[in-house]
Amino acid sequence: PHECAIIRELVVPEEPYSIDTDIALLRLDLPMRSEPVRLAERLPWRAEIVTVIGRDRSYLRYAELENDEWFLTAPLAGETERGVCYGDSGGPAFDDWGNLLALTHAVATGGNCRSWSQHVSVVPWLDWIEDTIYSSSGR
Repeated sequence: PHECAIIRELVVPEEPYSIDTDIALLRLDLPMRSEPVRLAERLPWRAEIVTVIGRDRSYLRYAELENDEWFLTAPLAGETERGVCYGDSGGPAFDDWGNLLALTHAVATGGNCRSWSQHVSVVPWLDWIEDTIYSSSGR
């Protein structure tokens, strides 16, 4: 059975919007009964294989580190199917251990959905995420 909840509040960082601040948390009217996602405490390594979850499927991609706040992923060599594409923004990128590395920010498709995609790392936001969660739960 699917759980339904109403979004009570959209929480965004106080910093001015940029690619580095393209992150938000949702406060729901009901507690969710699913397991929480483990947040990565590190950036992906250069050429690490990450799993990006899109609108209708998941994609294995390799990471190309840009800086300590965002990174790019590209298709694996020989990938011929459609990759991360329109509608996949906001989706998660996980490491091999199931830790959330980032959220998909932008898709640079060149029209074929087989190109680079850009991801905002959760690592610089770990304290903000924890503070926001605990301040809303009263712990």
